[in-house]
Amino acid sequence: MGVLAQTTGSIPALAHCIFEGMIAALTPAIAIGAAVERGRMLPCLVFIFVWATLVYDPIAYWTWNPNGWVSRMGGLDFAGGTPVHISSGSAALAYALIVGKRRAYIKGEGVTPPHNLIHVVIGTVFLWVGWFGFNGGSAAGSNLRAAMACVVTNLAASVGGITWVLIGYWSKASQHKWSVVSFCSGAVSGLVAITPGSGYVPAWAAVIFGVVAGVACYYGTGLKFRFKIDDPLDVFAIHAIGGFVGDLLTYVLLQ
Repeated sequence: MGVLAQTTGSIPALAHCIFEGMIAALTPAIAIGAAVERGRMLPCLVFIFVWATLVYDPIAYWTWNPNGWVSRMGGLDFAGGTPVHISSGSAALAYALIVGKRRAYIKGEGVTPPHNLIHVVIGTVFLWVGWFGFNGGSAAGSNLRAAMACVVTNLAASVGGITWVLIGYWSKASQHKWSVVSFCSGAVSGLVAITPGSGYVPAWAAVIFGVVAGVACYYGTGLKFRFKIDDPLDVFAIHAIGGFVGDLLTYVLLQ
């Protein structure tokens, strides 16, 4: 009862601890996406434990704890643009470089499209809905800030998806065809970008987040081809670049 009596915002401290633990578990899971189809389970588990302890935990403390140096300098990151997305995207890039390329990539077959479009859509739906809990839950209560965080999250994802689709439609590679995978990728880029500012910005700002993230992350995917890095899920392009865009826009729009 002593622990439950302590509150963080309007929820019990223990519940807030479990919520933050969920975020700590999700972050290395994002990073490990760069090792799909070629990573062994045991090394991945070791990496997740070590990375979460030595990298994620300090960054989360710097950002969200009132005594953290980023927090004391006035840094604003509502739900994890830096601790979650920039850190996991950067880790994914490093992991992909160390693990190396898939055999098909080495043979020159290039990046293969998703083998099951339905799985891509279902996965995006799960992410989209789960992001409401991710961003809205960071308000630590059922309040107006949580509601607005959900509104801007949904809007940024929608605009990000449309932006990516339109850019992809006019690109030479798509041969002027609409792509569901493009919409899913753009939606995730919008979700990533709005994360740091979701509890601070008004609804109109979410449109800017979605457009800028869709453009930046779309062209960011080209980096893996230029530097010949096998990042199958575009974790670096969507999460690292998208998180940086979100942090930057949060700072600019709140000035």
